[in-house]
Amino acid sequence: MSIVPQQPPQPPTEEEIVAPTRWEVELEFVQSLANPHYLNFLAQNKYLEKPEFLHYLRYLEYWRRPEYAKYLVYPNCLHMLTLLHEPRFRQEISRLDVAEMVMADFHRRWVEGSAPVTIETSELQLDLPATNTQGAAQPGEGSSDQQQQHQQVVG
Repeated sequence: MSIVPQQPPQPPTEEEIVAPTRWEVELEFVQSLANPHYLNFLAQNKYLEKPEFLHYLRYLEYWRRPEYAKYLVYPNCLHMLTLLHEPRFRQEISRLDVAEMVMADFHRRWVEGSAPVTIETSELQLDLPATNTQGAAQPGEGSSDQQQQHQQVVG
């Protein structure tokens, strides 16, 4: 006697499909902010310039409260949420090289096991290399001082 099903399962009916709750959607979205390449996409597509979107980011601050934060798998999303409140960061994250530097910094901290450093938004400073028309750093530009300043930004 075979226990392997002979036919695939039937797809669910419309009544069986349960839409995600608002809480689930917001949890997924706020955690997506931990991805610098996603932030780059949002900036490239001008979402970070829209007042409605910026208002939504302010609304998402409730995820900092312990009763919500305990559900976050990617808590660095809260650090990125802080940075997204700064116009300069919203502008700079549109550059692919900046998104890649942020991602590299996250990876380095993960490998080293070091916790991200929380910075005050008033300390936000980006002194990044000049870019060419494609948004990439010019060859030979970007000193270690600039990289250290970047590390202060991404914490």
